[in-house]
Amino acid sequence: TTGKIAGIIKDKDTGERLPGVAVMIEGTTLGGAANENGEYFILNVLPGVYKLRATLIGYAPMEIENVSVSLDLTTTIDLELVSEAVEVRGVTVTAERPIFEPDLTSTAHIITSVDMIHRPVINTDGIVYRTPGVVFDPIGGPINSGTQGTVIGNEGDRVTDSANPGITLRGGRPQEVVYMVDGLSITDPILSGQATNLNHFTISEVQLITSGFSAEYGNAMSGIVNYVTQEGGAKFSGK
Repeated sequence: TTGKIAGIIKDKDTGERLPGVAVMIEGTTLGGAANENGEYFILNVLPGVYKLRATLIGYAPMEIENVSVSLDLTTTIDLELVSEAVEVRGVTVTAERPIFEPDLTSTAHIITSVDMIHRPVINTDGIVYRTPGVVFDPIGGPINSGTQGTVIGNEGDRVTDSANPGITLRGGRPQEVVYMVDGLSITDPILSGQATNLNHFTISEVQLITSGFSAEYGNAMSGIVNYVTQEGGAKFSGK
């Protein structure tokens, strides 16, 4: 349910790697320090967009904005610090997500909280339905404990519910999709389908995996829908 930030820190003028640089994620308690090879790692970062700050005595502080972290992926941010032999003000750099993710072995679509704002949805189902490769099943998925509705008939050996429509991926059945929240399965163990409904305002990111599943998703035959919930920051706010 988390990602990682990693990279290499160098002197901008000489190109030498800098050990001991402190890299912190603003607004959190997460951070790391560069090792003797100038490499740093920040682990267990929840999906979202962050601001990094790198500091080292003798160098100008550097701030990196719009650092996007996604579920199960490594965001690479390499830094070049400027020496403070003369007084230099802090440098602000805007990070960009690479087009190609070398550590991504599966086919996945990631919907961030920013994407959700621009989508005309009223629930988590609407978020998933509007993702490429997803086919809406109007007949309905299996009845489960999270939804109540009117039974409209039998489809094969399963009872369907008009108030609990399902999705199909890669030609599979709705009950072949695994649903998870923060890495824990919310798939109904008896009737399959999503066993509970979620308020989409509590979701930070949705990961839809359609192929190339890793071993941790051994029960998935069609696809995986993984919801990551939001977590409060260091500053109190309301809406």
